[in-house]
Amino acid sequence: ARETGTTFFMVAQAAVAALLTRSGAGTDIVIGSPVTGRGDEALDDLVGFFVNTLVLRTDTGGDPSFRELLRRAQKTDLAAWAHQDVPFDRLVEVLNPERSASRHPLFQVMLTVGQSLDAAAPELGCLETSLVIPELRIAKFDLTFGFQERPCGDGEPAGFDIVAEYATDLYDVRTVRAVLDRLTRLLTAVAETPDTPIGELDVLAADERRQLDTWAGPRTRAPQLSLDQLFSGKAAATPDAVALVHEEQRITYAELDIWSNRL
Repeated sequence: ARETGTTFFMVAQAAVAALLTRSGAGTDIVIGSPVTGRGDEALDDLVGFFVNTLVLRTDTGGDPSFRELLRRAQKTDLAAWAHQDVPFDRLVEVLNPERSASRHPLFQVMLTVGQSLDAAAPELGCLETSLVIPELRIAKFDLTFGFQERPCGDGEPAGFDIVAEYATDLYDVRTVRAVLDRLTRLLTAVAETPDTPIGELDVLAADERRQLDTWAGPRTRAPQLSLDQLFSGKAAATPDAVALVHEEQRITYAELDIWSNRL
């Protein structure tokens, strides 16, 4: 982020987008993210809940390097944040997407970035206090990635944690743990080689690669056959199958093979 003049959020977004593309989600990756909704200084002292939700689209087409993908994420995010005051309900109303009770209308993956909560309990005079973080047992979206930075005492970064929240109707814990492992490997790879195309980044573990080889079977070289050889092979395998139909006339592969050889 320092090298490219971007933010940690943009790095997280680009990494999640690259992972989803590598997982088969295509190249138009749509991710939702919350914003504070307090862009106006007049709201600084006003009590209230102004959080809004932005829809961020990331174009991963063309197999870009991570550095290039980060530039694309920056351009998208700056444009989105400039319009963060548009109510999310208004956005849904204007776009009028096909609605379904089984999924969110505009995105299914959420991304949040923040700082880890200080585990120290607040001091309230003579009262004994403790910090309790309630556990949420309901997933708001199909999949949520939460990046939490861990700052040092001097304010410098000390790493970060990644938390995944998921719908148990769609995923099991083993699948999500594998996804987080791949995300960790991807982040490690882009930190070391940010100019490598995302399609070449190593995201699979060794046992996953061996499993893919098992599913794929032995590798063989496809025979180099010309069109007439391919047709002759088809005619020999299924001579009585219909090859051509013209009005009421039907010609089998065997007949067509004879006619074409005569010609």
